[in-house]
Amino acid sequence: MEDNGKPPVPGRSLRERWRNFFSGFRKALSANWDLKLVSVLLSSAFFLIVHARIGHFEKFTVPVMVSLNYRGTVVSSVSPSEVSVVLKGSQEDLRNFDEREIFASVNLQGDRESGSTETVTLRRINIKRPGRLSVERIEPNHVTVTFDNEVSRTMPLALPEIIGNPLRGFAEVSFGSVSNVVVKGSEMRIGKLAEEGVLLPVSPVNVRGMSQPFVRRVEVIPPADSGIISVSPPVVDVFVDIKTSSSDLGVADTNAPPEEVR
Repeated sequence: MEDNGKPPVPGRSLRERWRNFFSGFRKALSANWDLKLVSVLLSSAFFLIVHARIGHFEKFTVPVMVSLNYRGTVVSSVSPSEVSVVLKGSQEDLRNFDEREIFASVNLQGDRESGSTETVTLRRINIKRPGRLSVERIEPNHVTVTFDNEVSRTMPLALPEIIGNPLRGFAEVSFGSVSNVVVKGSEMRIGKLAEEGVLLPVSPVNVRGMSQPFVRRVEVIPPADSGIISVSPPVVDVFVDIKTSSSDLGVADTNAPPEEVR
């Protein structure tokens, strides 16, 4: 006869324990399976929503603007003049803005010696950006600023670019009473502009569909690397004459006053 008091076979007992474990696990999965499925779907949807709102990164190349609040000395140059900025935000926030709204701005205080240089660290607070975008990284995070004496100088203006065509004939532009402006900025850089005979550009004039002479107010736009920090006056008037031949309109009425357009 077999000895019924013998202990159970260890291997068989282990298999039974695993079998019991998986059996319980299957029962746990199958119980309330519909609620578990809903929970998984809701969790996935929540993850996707959060990721879409805050989980996107995009790199932008932005200009660096450094100003010095001290009479008699100005910023002559900034190197590099642009840096890369990585912004974080939702896809919607990263799409719905003008990239010109992003730039680095630093305002320095105190005296600086002409010809001296200074390393300026760019921090997150220096990055101007729209909406709820956050700054993740700035590369490089420092620029070298060179200082110069501040000077004032009278400079001539370039005639504006003409955009479009009048209803008939062609357009000619000329300045009214002001064709020169007073600029302030870096002595070295403004002096170089004067030596090269540079004319300061102004905003364009649109003549599309026009049939009568008119006056347009245009903005003086100094070149970005000119070292100019202010212009007086910042806007000037230009006279736009619409030239037509006698075969187009007959005898032109030369006494007709120009139309003022703002």
